[in-house]
Parts: sequence; structure tokens; C-alpha cells
Amino acid sequence: MRTVISVVRETSPVPAAFWRVEVDGTLLHVLRRMDNGYPFPAVDGALDGLPEVTSLWQGTKPEKGLRGAFTSIHGGTPAQGHLWGFGRYLLETLLGGTFWLQLKARCPQHESLELVLEWDASEWELSRLHWELMRDDSGFLAEQHAPEVSLVRRVPVSKPFQARAPIDLRVLFVVGTDLADPRIRAGAEYLGLLRHLNHQQKSLHHRVLIAAHGEDLASAVKSYQPTVLHLTCHGEWDSIHLKPGREAPPSEEREGFKRWSAQDLYQLLQDTGVPLPTVVVVNACDSAKGRPPTPQEDPARATAQASFAVELAKLGIPMVVGMAGEVADHACRLFTRRLYESLLEGVPNTPVDLGLATTTGRRAGLQLLAGRHSTSDWAFSQLIIRGDTDTRLELKDVGQASVRTRIANTFRVNHPFCDRLEAFRDFERWLDSGRSEWNHFAIVGPAMEQPPVKYGATRLMNELAVHALHSGYVPVLFGFPEGSTEAPTTEKLLTELYKKLRDLRNDWGVGAAPDSQLRALLLRDKTPAPPLHPDLDEALTLGGPTDPAVLRLALAMDLAALAKDTQCKGSLLLLDGIHTWSPALSTLVHVLEHRLTFDGVTTPVVVSCRRWPGHPQADGPIKSLLERATVERHDISRFPEALEPLIYNQYVLLREPPQVPNPAMPNVAMFLETYFRDLVKGLPSQLHGNAGLDAVLKALGTSKMLLQADDQATMKALLRGTPAREGQSS
Repeated sequence: MRTVISVVRETSPVPAAFWRVEVDGTLLHVLRRMDNGYPFPAVDGALDGLPEVTSLWQGTKPEKGLRGAFTSIHGGTPAQGHLWGFGRYLLETLLGGTFWLQLKARCPQHESLELVLEWDASEWELSRLHWELMRDDSGFLAEQHAPEVSLVRRVPVSKPFQARAPIDLRVLFVVGTDLADPRIRAGAEYLGLLRHLNHQQKSLHHRVLIAAHGEDLASAVKSYQPTVLHLTCHGEWDSIHLKPGREAPPSEEREGFKRWSAQDLYQLLQDTGVPLPTVVVVNACDSAKGRPPTPQEDPARATAQASFAVELAKLGIPMVVGMAGEVADHACRLFTRRLYESLLEGVPNTPVDLGLATTTGRRAGLQLLAGRHSTSDWAFSQLIIRGDTDTRLELKDVGQASVRTRIANTFRVNHPFCDRLEAFRDFERWLDSGRSEWNHFAIVGPAMEQPPVKYGATRLMNELAVHALHSGYVPVLFGFPEGSTEAPTTEKLLTELYKKLRDLRNDWGVGAAPDSQLRALLLRDKTPAPPLHPDLDEALTLGGPTDPAVLRLALAMDLAALAKDTQCKGSLLLLDGIHTWSPALSTLVHVLEHRLTFDGVTTPVVVSCRRWPGHPQADGPIKSLLERATVERHDISRFPEALEPLIYNQYVLLREPPQVPNPAMPNVAMFLETYFRDLVKGLPSQLHGNAGLDAVLKALGTSKMLLQADDQATMKALLRGTPAREGQSS
């Protein structure tokens, strides 16, 4: 059940009757405006019977007590009694306790109650208040289940309601500064978490933009056409910060950032010429706060500017999520996680209600750490919608997404994948730019050393395969088993590639390819032999079945057929650890001298490799491959020292059981980083199967220096309407 609560300034306002509150167009009551702007019931003594409210101004005036409570709440750690008292003040002022009980009683059983708050954007006195904190005798509205209550803010517009067409879920994550910046570390950590929702059989189709400036953002939006734009950056009430552009003035270069107003960002999105995102998430402090008049201005006459988030909605973004203050890591993580989980859980012909999703995220924040009296930042996140839309989204292609998720499970392993966001950035740019039709992409590790050291290339290739899958490709990830004693000959390469494509076709449910040209090469001497394509038959007259030109054509034909039969935009061939493929390596490098193209269809190729000094049979071909102008490379090595704190916090959050540093112990993060640096030494492979690290993490957990952060259990409990077990929420 939806209820619209409008607050309208009276035509000739006086302090005793400044606003009128209307519910679904019917007058409920009028409100006073105190000298410092706080709304207050017009009826004398309306709050006198509520000691938790009147205690806010005990011994002083109500306006002074409300200002003190608001200030402590906005700081994130309210004084004792402020959270409950102020939450009750908000409910009683806006709706009144008696009407609220009547409204709840009118809500049909098994339906949720959506409260839509609407007033003019210039009403700074109302916009600044955290209405998401409202509570009654049974608790905060955000935690109630009978009925479940969602709260959204609506920006009035002159346009009539417009039904939205279903959307494809494509998320562009934009990090507006360097990953090493500690002030955005929390956002980067849960960016990794969102990428790993696929561990719960869910996967986000997404792109990542790091240290973004305006030109980068415009290019990414134009090529990727996101339906959800997620900004993690610094910000102020009226702007966000991105990196200076290529032609930035000296002032921006000195500051290290460029301010983008809502108008600037909206104009950039419009100028790309592609459809606007349906949802913009602004993970920047104070992005939904707005600016009240300064003490020098006359509060009764001054017009305060709307917040960055509200301005975006006014300009034309249907839904905006903003932050009305500085949100703590854990509250922001759970809120944002639930937002995306709700989208991933969409089913055909059933719209997703983002209002309910954001309410569940807030409810998770209520169960964090020292209890619901000690923190208020769970209520700082706001869902803002335009007046010509609602909170519901319908997703397209849900059925095909389930197929992709099932296939993605075949690439998954049991341990977390951390960092490598730069590798994803470079891979995405290559894949989306069109260069993938002409150039190969190489993941290059350090030169081989003794004893062998691993740098995570194989795991990265698995993650790139999942990424390509959700970009519309059918990934073909191939490598020879580690430690195999059988040298991979060219004949062995041909056989194993055919088997790989055969198994993939079974996984996709498209059956065997009756005209597989790799199979025809393998069985060319059998009677009867499978038919060869005329082009391949002609190529065989010039070279044998293991000739690079013959292999290239047969492989290109089978990959093109696979893409067609699976109804994907193309195949993507990922060849892992090719430096160990001698003697077949030399043939493979010759195969990759030209594109894998057949009938106008080109298959992009990704390889992972390392140079091998002292092993000329392997090092020579690898050197030749990497020196080609048609190969784009991304080098991986040890974790960058500046990013190690981010990576190690990601790891403890993603492992089983997931954990976070205890925020009540400020030195834990430093201890954790020191232990990780000593035990991992920047090597991805040392994050797993490391007995010393496991022992340290167990000890830190036993001593409560690390707290369990089982977000999944927390969310399941919240969705069932039962509290999570103690210690299962961070």
C-alpha cells in the first residue's frame, strides 16, 4: 500500500501555521516552524506525554534541544536517548501517533506500506532531517514487519507518471580517486564484495572505472550504456569529486580533483547520446544532505540549494541513492549489498521494489556492533525518486541471466579473489573498444623464478571468463593441467581444444556440432571421414593438419559456430599459462599471428604467460608474441604496497567466515596489516593454504579483534523477520 505524505508551505505562512501536511491529498494537520527551522506540532502540548521526546529539551527550549540532538545524530554517534527521542519526535510531528496506528491498520495483510515523502526541494528545513529514523512504540519503522514499512523521498515534477520499460542490468562502478586513498577504501572494499555476489550464485554484469575523470566517464557511459551508475568518490553537499581531466586548469591539478555539480554530471550523461541510467548510486558523504542557509542569511527568506542527489532527480534521473552524512563502512556495505541483491533476485514479470530493498539494508544497519542506540548512520542513506516514476524496476532477460549464472558456476573456486581491479579496467577497455577484434590481450606475470612463485594469473583468467560471460560472450577457458608430465604436442593441443569445445556445448545445452572442423581434422584418416569445409580442405593442400594456418581456420570456424549456437555476441578464447606449453607453444604463437576470423566473425583472444629465461624453447616464442604491436598487455606481480591494506581487508571480508576489524579497537587495522605483510609478502598465492595466516586470523577472531560479518546470514534473517544470531552481523 502506498501513501503519499506531502508537506506544503502555507500561502501566507506564519510561524504558528507554516506548513500543512496532506496524506494522499487530504489535509491531516498543520505544523509550526521554530526559529531555527525545525517543524513542530501546531497543537500545544502534542508531545508532552512522550518523555523520550521531551527529554531532548529538558531544562531548555525545544528548538535548542532538537538542534543538539540533530547535531549528535548527524555526527553518526548520538548521545544516549537522542536516537529514540528524535525518531519519535519525527513521527509524531509528521503524522501523529494516533493517525500512524490507523494508517498501519489500513494496510492489507501481507502487503508492505510505502511512505512517499514529498515537498519542494527548497524546503531545506524538512530535507535535512533524517525521516528514515522515525519510530513508534514498537521500534523504528525501518525494522518493522507487520507491515514492512519502506520510506522514499519524491521530488515533485510537472510531468505525468511514465511507466518504464524493463531494463537490462548493467552496472558501471566509478571510483573517483586512486584506490590507495584511505578515505574511499570502504567503498572499494565493498566494490569487491559486490563483484563476489556470484559466490551466492549471483553475478553482476558490470564495468569498473578507477581514478576516473570526466573524459573516462563519458567514454565508458557511451560504450557500455549502464542502467545503474555507481559513484564512489569524495563529495560535498552540492558536488562530487573526480580526477582532473586531460586539460585541467592549474587550480584543479593542485587540488587533485575536479568538482562536478549535479548539472555538470547530468549534462555529461546527456551529451553521450545514449539512454540515461535508470538508477544513480552516489556513495559520497553528504551527497543527499543539502545546504541550509548560513547564519548570516535570513532563514525565513533564504532559498537553500537542494542536495546533489535531489538535483540529479530533478534534472531527470528516475532514481538516485544518496548519503545524508558520513556513513560507516559496515552500514554502507550492508545497505548497498541489499540494493544489488534485490536486483539480482529479480524474476520474470515481477518488478523489483527498490524501496523495500533499501529498507532491508537499513534494517541490517540497526543490528550492527554496539546496538541500535549507539549509531545513526544506518539511516543516512536515502532513496530519492522523481515524481513521474515509482520505486519499481522490471528486469529484462532474466531467463538468459540464469543460464549465464549457471555457466559462471563452472569457473568458481572456493577462495576469495582480491585486487586486480586495474586488470579488469584494462580488460574491459580492450573488450568494449573494438580493439579486441584486432589485438590479443595478454596477462603477463614476472619472469619464471626458482623456486616457482605464483602470482594469481590462473584465478584472474577465471574471473575474466565470468566477466566476459556476463558481457554476452561464451568464454572458452583452456589450459593444460598443472604438473602434467606429458608434453603438450600440437596434436595434443588440437585434441584437447576439440574436447573443450565439445564439453562447453554440452554445458550450454546446444549439443554436439555435427560439422566441427577440429573433429574433422582429428578423424581425417578414418572411414568415413567427417566432411571438411571447402576452405579448410583448400588450406590442407598447402599445409598439414598441424600447420598453424590450418589450425587457425578450423579453430575460428568452431568458435564462430559455438557463438552462433549459444546465441552469444561471440566466443572469447582464454589460453592460460601458455609459457608451459612447449613444444606446442611455437605452433600456437604462429596461430596467433593473425586473427581467429571466419565468415565475418572474429574471436577475441586472451593469454596468460610469463617469460622464461634459461628456457629458450619457451622464452623465444613468448618474447616474440609480446613484442607484437597487435598484443595489448597487462602486467601482474606482487600486490602494490599502497593497495595492500585494501586488499587484505577485502580478503578477511570475503573469506569463510567473513570478518571485519573491530571498530571499537582502533589499532586492529594496523595489527592486521602488519601480520598480512609479514605472512603474505604481497603474493596472491600466499592468501590461501597459509597455515600461519589462518592461525593469526583465528586468534584475532577469538580475541574479538576481528568480528564476524556474515552479511548473507544477516540478510536472510532480516528477510525472514527474525534477528540474526549474535556475532553474525558486523
